Amino acid sequence: DGCIMVIDFGGGTLDVSVVECFENIVEIIGIAGDNHLGGNDVDNEIAAFFCSQNGISVESLNPEEKAALYRQAEKAKISLSSADTAKMALAACGREYDLVLTNEKIGEICGNLFARIKKVINQAVKNCSRRPLIKDVVLVGGSAQLKALQDYLKGLFGREANVSPDPG
Repeated sequence: DGCIMVIDFGGGTLDVSVVECFENIVEIIGIAGDNHLGGNDVDNEIAAFFCSQNGISVESLNPEEKAALYRQAEKAKISLSSADTAKMALAACGREYDLVLTNEKIGEICGNLFARIKKVINQAVKNCSRRPLIKDVVLVGGSAQLKALQDYLKGLFGREANVSPDPG
């Protein structure tokens, strides 16, 4: 029993629900979302950072190289869900490029995305039909596995969020 915030951070959207549970009755008392914020945005930030660190212009990449870059970015994001570092490598423009990423660096480069997540969380609380006393925070969705996001939310809420295993 109590009030739970569910943060669903998937590939393309963010949905935040404030749910009250009492005697096997579940009532949604507040919701908010961003249909243009998800794990794909994290991939884009990682790809842009990779390019900036290697002096590459994304526009200079041919379609195959761009696709490889975004696959590497997604792979790094997934790796950083369970590891402290991830290595990216890309053959492009006749050269080999690489970069080692850390969860701390992801937290820095995705700071603007995390600020947008905070805005949606605040809106969900404002949209509540009554003042919620959040007992627990639950993260769901593949991109919720990202340790940098979990660390950000821990700082925001002052406690660890429960992370639902990625069904992927």
